[in-house]
Amino acid sequence: MVFIVKMSLLVWNIWTGGVVATMAVHSTSSGTGSGSSSEGSGSATNAMNWKCPMECVCLSHSQALCNNGDLNSIIYRLPWSVEHLSLTKSHIAYVKSQSFAELKQLSKLSLDGNNITRIQQFAFKGLRKLQELSIQHTSLDKLEKFVFSGLQNVTAILLAHNKIASIQEYAFAGTSHVRLVLLAHNPLHVVESNAFSGLRNVEHLILPSGIRVIEPDAFRGLDSVGLVKLAFMDLLELEAFAFRGLNHVHVLAVQQSDLGTIRARAFQGLTNVGTLNLINNKIDYVEELAIRRENRVKIVRLVGNHVLRLPASADAIRVHASDNFTVVGNHFPCDCASRPFLFDSVLADRTSYNFSLKNYCISPLKLNGKSINEMRHQRHLAACPGGGAGANAASDHAHSGRSGSGSGFGSGDADSDSWNLAAESPVRQHFAVITRFLYYAWFFSFHRAWASAALRF
Repeated sequence: MVFIVKMSLLVWNIWTGGVVATMAVHSTSSGTGSGSSSEGSGSATNAMNWKCPMECVCLSHSQALCNNGDLNSIIYRLPWSVEHLSLTKSHIAYVKSQSFAELKQLSKLSLDGNNITRIQQFAFKGLRKLQELSIQHTSLDKLEKFVFSGLQNVTAILLAHNKIASIQEYAFAGTSHVRLVLLAHNPLHVVESNAFSGLRNVEHLILPSGIRVIEPDAFRGLDSVGLVKLAFMDLLELEAFAFRGLNHVHVLAVQQSDLGTIRARAFQGLTNVGTLNLINNKIDYVEELAIRRENRVKIVRLVGNHVLRLPASADAIRVHASDNFTVVGNHFPCDCASRPFLFDSVLADRTSYNFSLKNYCISPLKLNGKSINEMRHQRHLAACPGGGAGANAASDHAHSGRSGSGSGFGSGDADSDSWNLAAESPVRQHFAVITRFLYYAWFFSFHRAWASAALRF
């Protein structure tokens, strides 16, 4: 009997010990598994244990709104799981390098309405998931080198309504796949060389109005762009190599601007362009307009421009567009100096009928607003030096195409019925100048009002 009891106790101890051992083994293995997947379960633990900073309203562990107006610096007590972060309408003045490096999941960041005066280089480094960056309505006055370096797959970089007056070279270096870079409503007067170097695969680059200088190579390294829009500029000159290095552009639009003088080689180095638009600009003088075969431009549109002075040689105008070349609604000087351009340039030769019918004279006063075709039929060239039969033949587009050494502004016979502005009486000259001034004042005020209305819309 005693033997039976002892054997029963021994079996019981062995069985209970095995269960405990099995439980210990399972406990150990599960502990090891949780350790190996600590990164995966850490997010849940972090989401359960984090505390929202007092300065913020946290709608969830992935969205924080810190817009109470009391912030003087970037908040660093945020959970790493935050995806949408708004730090707006506060007193943040400085964004240092890698300010958001710990927020690896951040996809949308807004710093609007702060007193930001400086953003240090590599401020947004490490934000590989960032899709939208908005820095608007701040006191930011310049973009330093490498300030946006490393941003990839960003949908939009919104920089409107700041005080940005300069963009240093390589500010966007290493930034790619951006749908929109918005710089509207900034006092950006100078676009410096290499300002957009390294910026690639951009759908829309919208620059502000009021630009006064585009330095040579300003767009060098800007590659694969949908639209580059330059409107309401106030240039003294469009310098040589202004667009050199700008590659693979769907549309380059230069419009509603005072371009001053278009210098020789202004478009040299521009390559692979779908459409080049020069629309509704005021141009004081064309030194050279050369769009060559090596530029590989498909469509060139010269529409609604007002040109005050043309090159002396028709050879200074050379435009090669592989698909289409449109020249309509422009106003050109119709004086003796412009005779080679009007009848011998590539514009007249390639679009002869439409060119003369759909483009107009801007000067002299008696021809203002009349089509070049009408001017031809009225044989005004007979009044130019060396006129008469030769000039009449020229008006029929059969002359040799070169004015004499006496042609140009201020030349001509003052006693004849001259259509050279310098041959007009002093009173009519002054009247013409005043009329032209009032016309351009109206022209640009109208377009600025139209642009403002469009922006408000």
